[in-house]
Amino acid sequence: MPSCVMRHCRNYTSKTSKSLGITYHAQRREEDWRPNTSSRICSVHFNIADKYTSKKGLTLLKKTAFPVLEEPSQCVSRSAGASPSIDHENISDLEAFLETPRKWHLKMYSKKKLIKNNKNLSKRNKRLEKKVRSMKNILKHLKKREYVSDEQFNELNVKPVVYNIFTRIVRQKKSKKGLRLKYPPAMRKFALTLNFYSPAAYKYVRQVFHTALPHPRVLSKWYENSSVLPGFTSQAFDTLKKKSELSGKRLL
Repeated sequence: MPSCVMRHCRNYTSKTSKSLGITYHAQRREEDWRPNTSSRICSVHFNIADKYTSKKGLTLLKKTAFPVLEEPSQCVSRSAGASPSIDHENISDLEAFLETPRKWHLKMYSKKKLIKNNKNLSKRNKRLEKKVRSMKNILKHLKKREYVSDEQFNELNVKPVVYNIFTRIVRQKKSKKGLRLKYPPAMRKFALTLNFYSPAAYKYVRQVFHTALPHPRVLSKWYENSSVLPGFTSQAFDTLKKKSELSGKRLL
């Protein structure tokens, strides 16, 4: 449906007819003219001297014709003598125009809401990063809250565990799906030891570190796979040995 591309002009083919003396023309491709395949200019914007009628009764433009920008009041689509009537298409266009600000405000509201949510998430991430800046701070916090003793603090403070946990956290942030990576031996030992000393402390650390540590059910499966024979296990003797070394006293 061709329509006039001139500013303020609302003439288009379904609203006007040739009986009103309005025709539509494709302007020549001048240097400053950027038309598309459907760009048209109505005859209202051309002087009478620039137009002529062909033998077939078609209104054509001379090669030297150049459009003239008319004022909005002069861009009319019906003759002055025609009886006034309500143009339902104009009314629908006006309603669509009046709806535009409402839609714009809705979009702006949604945009502001997204920006606010992003800021809140960024602040939350910064707070969490401060909490997990180093394993020592977390362990000191556990020690302060009496989740672990001094001996347990020294045993849990292992550098490889810190590296493994933070590496896993970074991978979890980058990955949209859940990770299915094997836990390193140092990390397995840390998780089992901390959960053995204090399940509450383990739950707290796991929550702070974005569930980088294994779930307690996983720890239960690890316990099931451990080789347990009648009597004392080697892990028990190792634990007693470490306690003896840390205390500086013989246990037996």
